[in-house]
Amino acid sequence: MSSPRMCLKYVVEMSRAKLKAVAEEWRLAEEQLVNPENDEKVFKDPRVVVCSASYLSL
Repeated sequence: MSSPRMCLKYVVEMSRAKLKAVAEEWRLAEEQLVNPENDEKVFKDPRVVVCSASYLSL
């Protein structure tokens, strides 16, 4: 993310291995990692803009 005005709130990913790798690389907190089964907290957060990152699909 190149914009200092953006803050990564959540990463939604089905693969726990990918979540772990992304968390380590980007130094994310555990509460930012979300499995699609629990994505309601992401979509209910009014401060969230949902976007897709091709990085996770590699």
